[in-house]
Amino acid sequence: MRIVGDPAYYGTGVSFNAPHYMDDFAVIEKRQFNFLFIAVVGIFGFSGVYYLMLFLSIKRKREVYYLYFSIFSILLCVYSAMSHNLIHYVIPNSNIACRLEYGSLMLMMPAFCMFIQIIGRGRISKISWGYLAFCLFLVVTQIFFCNQYAEETLEIWDVSLFFYYTYVFFHDVIYFYWTTKREPLTSLFPFCTTSGKR
Repeated sequence: MRIVGDPAYYGTGVSFNAPHYMDDFAVIEKRQFNFLFIAVVGIFGFSGVYYLMLFLSIKRKREVYYLYFSIFSILLCVYSAMSHNLIHYVIPNSNIACRLEYGSLMLMMPAFCMFIQIIGRGRISKISWGYLAFCLFLVVTQIFFCNQYAEETLEIWDVSLFFYYTYVFFHDVIYFYWTTKREPLTSLFPFCTTSGKR
């Protein structure tokens, strides 16, 4: 067995977290092929493109949540595809696949939280824009450094995501729940009326 990789990167080599087996490559390939997972990835991609086309056809500012949901679905499709072994036939370089996987993961979470904020408050907070800029910085800097840097930035991102999710949950979800109980629907959504007509 010959392993080619950075000796300083702890991800190089064979992991001892799970048992391994050696067999013919065609047999291993058949065992790892998961048709259901590929179908789910296709659904993510289709829904992302569909809502993007829906947003472009409507062109209304108040329906901007279609755009954020489409971005979230497309990034979820990219992240899921990069984590599957089938992607190595399309992108043989594992460094590129790793960068795409981590980058789509880091951008997918703020896109989902922005979707929640647009649905709840109708606007995106400055903290969300700042967190998106922070995630973009981590994604861009991964291009210029080794895989060890990418793993370390992912650990930093994990910690920051916990605090950001806590903020979004209490600032948008809980607040939106209490405001909908106290205020009429027309004050939150001016385009809706109590009779159901627009």
